[in-house]
Amino acid sequence: MSTTPISAIERPGPVPRNTQGYLSYPTASEAVALGAQGMANALDRADQEWVAEARSIVLGFDSGHRFLAEEVTLQAAQNGYFTRSARALGPIIRRFKRLGVICPSGQLRPTRTSNGAIKTVWERC
Repeated sequence: MSTTPISAIERPGPVPRNTQGYLSYPTASEAVALGAQGMANALDRADQEWVAEARSIVLGFDSGHRFLAEEVTLQAAQNGYFTRSARALGPIIRRFKRLGVICPSGQLRPTRTSNGAIKTVWERC
């Protein structure tokens, strides 16, 4: 039985691309880039769905309801919506404040997350 060293085995070239009669396949690096972009797109869609859920939670609060931002994040998670960033609610809170939907209640309270950091208690206006 003769053995051929692996280094001597001829490797096939890349699959022809954009050649009539052949299927076009991405190269390995293109496939990785496409996969990463697809994952980013999926995560962006998930984040958009999370943002919509967070907005609906805040808008669903009765006038005068007081809450910490983390409570919105936790409620969204209980409803099956998750985000990549723990700070994703910040822009939503700032926008609602600017639009007059919520306002600071004047109270501060420690969070259950964020190592018990003291945070603003918001009030639905």
